[in-house]
Amino acid sequence: MDDADTVNNIMLSFVSMPYVLVLDPTVHMYYIPDMPPTDLDAVSLAQFLGDVKTGKLQVNVLSLS
Repeated sequence: MDDADTVNNIMLSFVSMPYVLVLDPTVHMYYIPDMPPTDLDAVSLAQFLGDVKTGKLQVNVLSLS
């Protein structure tokens, strides 16, 4: 997702770019890493995505209001 307005609407706040957000639109959930995107390297990004895939991360639920 590369549109800041879309991310701002999902987060219900303004975020600074770059920003990493993994969205699962089928169940209205999203995941964000614990560290700023500027601190992510290939290994930590792969770990984050692996944790999303295996369900090891806390999920955030989209507000549909």
